[in-house]
Amino acid sequence: MVSLMSEQELQTLIEFKQIKQIVVQILEKYEQARNNDWILIHLVLREIAKQDPELKKYWPNFIPFSLLQKLPAAETITRIRRKLQEKGQFLPTDPKVMRKRERRREAIRKVIHEV
Repeated sequence: MVSLMSEQELQTLIEFKQIKQIVVQILEKYEQARNNDWILIHLVLREIAKQDPELKKYWPNFIPFSLLQKLPAAETITRIRRKLQEKGQFLPTDPKVMRKRERRREAIRKVIHEV
């Protein structure tokens, strides 16, 4: 069964695959990024900024809003990390982080319907 994608879906798929490549590279190279989303987000954004001549001029200082919009949302980066870890890839190396994330997942499952 072949499914046809809308233009928006296709663009999102391309964007996510590009970001996934960077996330994988970061998670392979920096073990601490597996345990801390803020480190992961910073390193991914830094990598993207290094590849873009306009962003490179400003990173890591003030980035104009018009250029900031070129960067992926932090949620996109962490969503990709979660998806990889759901598949058993690039799991946290700190057992405390694993337990904390599992407790958080369970708490969210229990209360999300109340939001």
